Order: sequence, then C-alpha cells, then structure tokens
Amino acid sequence: MRSTRHFEWFVEFVNGRFGFEPDVGLAAHAGYDPLDLLAVVSEDAPVVHLTDTVPGDDDGLHADVGEGVVDVETCAKAAVRNGAEWLVCENGRADDGLASLTHGSEAFADLRDGI
Repeated sequence: MRSTRHFEWFVEFVNGRFGFEPDVGLAAHAGYDPLDLLAVVSEDAPVVHLTDTVPGDDDGLHADVGEGVVDVETCAKAAVRNGAEWLVCENGRADDGLASLTHGSEAFADLRDGI
C-alpha cells in the first residue's frame, strides 16, 4: 500500500467540509506527483502554493519557482481549472530574499499571461 493513499482517504472522508491549501513543491519533494495532488483536492483547494523543489537535496527543499523539478505552469493551469482563487508564489528558504521575490514576481507575471 502506498503511504500517500492515506491522504487520499482523508480527502474523501472530509467530503468538501473544508478546503485544502496544497503546496506542489513540498508534494514533489516528498515523492508525490503535484498534478496527482491537485487532482485529489480538486475544487476543494481555493489556495494553491506554487513552489519548487529539488528532491533528494535537503538544501533544495525550497527553490525559486522554475529552478527545480516542478512544472509550475502546468500546476497553475490545473489549479485554475479546479477553481483555485489564489496562486501563491513561495520560497521558504532563499539566500537573497529580494532576488527571490523579484524572480517569483516575474515568473508569476509570465504565468498570469499564459493562463
């Protein structure tokens, strides 16, 4: 049995009684496919954290959007199709916070234009 199935059972049990706020980068870092995560929470995720990561590298747990393995554009499109109201750009660990914010702002502007 996959351990990720427990989360899927939990989502089924909740049955829409509250919303989820998934983080696609943390899901990827844990070995869970971000698109599978978005499909599981579906319309019950009004807020989606579009983060990036480098799995297998503890220093890469958080990476600037587009610098890791997450297909952020595909995740953003899936989140919007599911009805997400907010897409959050986040990097929990940056050496240069201002540069990370600038990069994230530019990446999200490109995403917005592509969605």
